[in-house]
Amino acid sequence: MTFGWFVKEKYLPIKRGRWRRATRDKTEFEINKYLVKEFNDAPLRTVGLFELQKVLNDLAEKYSESVVKHAFVNLRSIKKTAQRLKFISDNPGEETRMRPPGPSRGPR
Repeated sequence: MTFGWFVKEKYLPIKRGRWRRATRDKTEFEINKYLVKEFNDAPLRTVGLFELQKVLNDLAEKYSESVVKHAFVNLRSIKKTAQRLKFISDNPGEETRMRPPGPSRGPR
């Protein structure tokens, strides 16, 4: 089972009913644009910490903190749901970290 299949067939149908219309439209758009686009054909079980963190880091280089934060929250939620539904045994989403986006980062 692929990441894209899981999101389309399991995750979104479960979550969709909890979101108001505007939230649903925005969240589904962002999940498809930033996450499914990246991992669509990857087997769900092979999308691990490295792959998740790399996507978040790449997004942080290009997009606003808001986009990165939404991707971070959505990735963690997708993986947590997959674990709860017993599609995966471990949840690498728990280990992901969010870093500040590239354009607005100041000197450290």
